[in-house]
Amino acid sequence: GTQVNVIKEPIKLAWIDDMLYLEAHAEDELADSFEDIRAIQEYRVPDSLFADVTSIAGEHKDRLDWNKIRTAVKTRNGMPVSILKNHANSDVLTEDVLKDPAEENKTPEASNEKPKKTFQSLGLNS
Repeated sequence: GTQVNVIKEPIKLAWIDDMLYLEAHAEDELADSFEDIRAIQEYRVPDSLFADVTSIAGEHKDRLDWNKIRTAVKTRNGMPVSILKNHANSDVLTEDVLKDPAEENKTPEASNEKPKKTFQSLGLNS
């Protein structure tokens, strides 16, 4: 009889004890794929993810581990992942850092797929 509120936030970010965590969950057809084969078949990045993560990281944005972020968004296993490196990284970052390196040479024409856009909310789980 306990009342609960369900909030649809497939990607959550939280600061816990001086560490920034990202938690990514599958939704809609991605969730169906995960249930059927225990993997996400299509890698999608929400349009605002790069801006949202760098904004929430604030002065620590140079310490973001984009490989961990990309992996968490790609696998969508629902486990919180620490996304800061221990030391500052001097790389110049653009949104391209979220692209899957394995997909860089793949074009929609080559795969007979139309590009898809997915809109997902970004939540802050504090």
